[in-house]
Amino acid sequence: MGRAKAVPVLLYHHVNPHRGDLVTLTPGEFETQLLYLKKGQFRTIFLDELVRFLKGEIALSSRTVALTFDDGYLDNWVYAFPLLLRYEIKATLFAVTSWVEEGSARPQAGAARGLSLPEIPTHREAKARFGQRGRGGDSVNWSELGEMVKSGLVDVQSHTHSHCPISSQGLTVQEMEAELKLSRDLIRQRLQGDCRYLSWPWGEFTREAVAAARAVGFQALLTTRRGCSRPGTELYGIPRIPVKRADIGWLGSRIAIYSYPLVGDLYDLLGGRR
Repeated sequence: MGRAKAVPVLLYHHVNPHRGDLVTLTPGEFETQLLYLKKGQFRTIFLDELVRFLKGEIALSSRTVALTFDDGYLDNWVYAFPLLLRYEIKATLFAVTSWVEEGSARPQAGAARGLSLPEIPTHREAKARFGQRGRGGDSVNWSELGEMVKSGLVDVQSHTHSHCPISSQGLTVQEMEAELKLSRDLIRQRLQGDCRYLSWPWGEFTREAVAAARAVGFQALLTTRRGCSRPGTELYGIPRIPVKRADIGWLGSRIAIYSYPLVGDLYDLLGGRR
């Protein structure tokens, strides 16, 4: 097994039974993808290792990928996390801290029979509810985040505090800093670990937003822009590959494309998006 020239960073959102919904894989589809990674002997890593690789400080094997989840929906706990445990796959969850509430851990898929699973809304329903006071229950809660972190398979990082596109809201740099600092501080305090990384809601950011993120202590920022993550990649603009399709052929081809910078760059240059 050779050394990695680039590490594909996969971007997920929902794992739930709403087949065909926006940015959603069913539990069966997600399990098939994890099984593909497991059988293919891929190593999954957290962002600490990815950043060290991008800085040129460490080498990684050519079969290395990073999984990330944006938003921190409840289905990440109910459906995705049990599968990550089953296959011992690592993932980074970017949480919107204003959506995270108090509460005990709720039942999960595959748990003891007789327990009713929580209601899981569609993507549109969840987004609409988060705009209503008191509907943060569609997100993972602090207890569930704590359990995931304790497993050693999930690392929780920031997706801002309010999920607003802070770079296009007319905020001052000081207001941006306050928004980002609040999210970072909450994660550090509640989960008793560091919060070094941020992913931008909708992938939107400006130079001022990047400056604000750096000022409050974020060491790397992740985007929704596709591309290869290789040594020398700008740490404040790490690209990812949105996973919107379930078939293994698609996943395998995207991992292959974005594991080789020349291939990935050419693919993007030619407008490859499917």
